[in-house]
Amino acid sequence: LSGNMRTALKELDVEEYTVEVGSIVDKRRVSISEEVYSDQYEKDVVISPVSVGLELKGNVIRLAECVVSLGSEAAAAAEEEAAGESGEEASSEEEAFE
Repeated sequence: LSGNMRTALKELDVEEYTVEVGSIVDKRRVSISEEVYSDQYEKDVVISPVSVGLELKGNVIRLAECVVSLGSEAAAAAEEEAAGESGEEASSEEEAFE
């Protein structure tokens, strides 16, 4: 924000805030700009902040933006595989009833 705008917002008690790396995403305060796989961070954890948010007396008026982890790519693949197997079992059971 420009200097004049910052001064005006400060006079209105508007404050900037940012999310910290490693914190769990609070979707009431954060907009996810990108999601990436990470072996270092669990799912729904902030990897890096992108832009600051604004709040007025504790009320968010602009969400902070950040990059968020999807968790481990290997764990996601295993989860997909397990979901696929349970879907196959359900369709096999449906066929048995027909």
